[in-house]
Amino acid sequence: MGSPAWNTQDEPRTLPVNNLQGWARYVTQVAHRAKGWATHLEVWNEPPNGTGAKQTPADYARIVRTTHSAAKAVDNRFQVGLAAKSAHILYLEQVIKAGARGQFDYVVLHPYESLNGTMRSTGGDRIFASIVPTLRKMLAKMSPTRRDVPVFFTEIGATSELGERFQADALIKAYVLGLVQGVSVIQWFEGMDGDSGPLGLMDAAGNPRQAFHALAALIRYLGRTPTYQGRVALGTQVTGHVFSVNGGPVMVAWGKPMMAPQRVSLQQPSRWLQPGSAVRSAAQIVVGPSPVLVLDVADSLVAAARSGAPDPVDVEMARTDEVFIDFGTRLVEYGLYVVSAQGLDVYGGSQPRGTPDTGQVFAVDPAFLCYDAETIEITVEIERTGPRGRIALRLNYEAATPRGFKTAGGALVMAPAADTAIRSWKIKDARFVNQWGYGFALVSECQECPPGHRVKRISVRKVLA
Repeated sequence: MGSPAWNTQDEPRTLPVNNLQGWARYVTQVAHRAKGWATHLEVWNEPPNGTGAKQTPADYARIVRTTHSAAKAVDNRFQVGLAAKSAHILYLEQVIKAGARGQFDYVVLHPYESLNGTMRSTGGDRIFASIVPTLRKMLAKMSPTRRDVPVFFTEIGATSELGERFQADALIKAYVLGLVQGVSVIQWFEGMDGDSGPLGLMDAAGNPRQAFHALAALIRYLGRTPTYQGRVALGTQVTGHVFSVNGGPVMVAWGKPMMAPQRVSLQQPSRWLQPGSAVRSAAQIVVGPSPVLVLDVADSLVAAARSGAPDPVDVEMARTDEVFIDFGTRLVEYGLYVVSAQGLDVYGGSQPRGTPDTGQVFAVDPAFLCYDAETIEITVEIERTGPRGRIALRLNYEAATPRGFKTAGGALVMAPAADTAIRSWKIKDARFVNQWGYGFALVSECQECPPGHRVKRISVRKVLA
């Protein structure tokens, strides 16, 4: 934890950059002890968490370089891991730029918030499944020789406080969508309730939760080495992910959050189950947001998954210049998604003020804009829903800063006499990577309560520089 006496920093529990020689000796001793039974050495836990208030990505880069050299000197087979909190890919970019280029063998992320988005947002699956592709896009630019290094989720989890079914569904999505994007190691946090609340597969007394049985079902039916074959649309709201396993193809399918269950055709009588429940057989089943496993997958569905046909949403998002949300009589999300602030478990970061019904936290579809810096214009229109009074909203957006966010200049202001207000922000340095499962947020200047308003429409438009 950075607190030994030889760490001569002014404050405890910081990166020991003032005594890199002491750190090198520490790493050398750890490597000698670990040699023969451990192979991977992760550098720090969730930086910039656990680093000094004034410490920078360059400080972490110095620790990474020193670790890499010291560990490889003991045994060149040691794998050294570059780490970041949540999915803070922009922090890793700054670390590599500051001197960690080529000094790591794998990357560690803890995307709790993105996983929770799969349970809350209609675009959550797309955001979560974009983590590794976005990381690889960054690595290809910043450290090309490390573009294809393994990616580990050494912590990922969901609370059972929102219901055991919620936790079990999140677990299945974590592993399935992890496999979809090529994550090498996924470690559920944690096996049994410990110091982080009710996140365990078992409670503190060792009683198994539904998540325990869900993981057991994945182990049983997907086997040790499932190979992803592709996705297949089973309906307008239901997607199936097909895997090749020793016993034949297996499909895991679920619908979008907050959408009504949909009856879908399996194109032949098939065995299927919801993890934790008995196996049944049917040619048509009703699928909602909770995942189901299909064990006898029709050849036609397997062929569709293997066809490699592009996702229609990817195609649409790549060719459009504007995405939007319209909060009319019917919510319309076109490449821009509402993310529930209430559902985010933020580790090491401030959660934006606001509640789900105000729709103040948003994610841009990664096929529209992800990682790249383009000039964009974000336009927000709000209407009054509460008492008269001044309402002012600030726009926070993802950018390449150590924190990962910036505040746009100027506020969206609705005067006491007005019932509506609109504002546009032209932004040249937004870098959407969905570190916490979203790209930007509207933050009230009210320090004690959310304002009496709701968003009518919000859009993100690409602007020619």
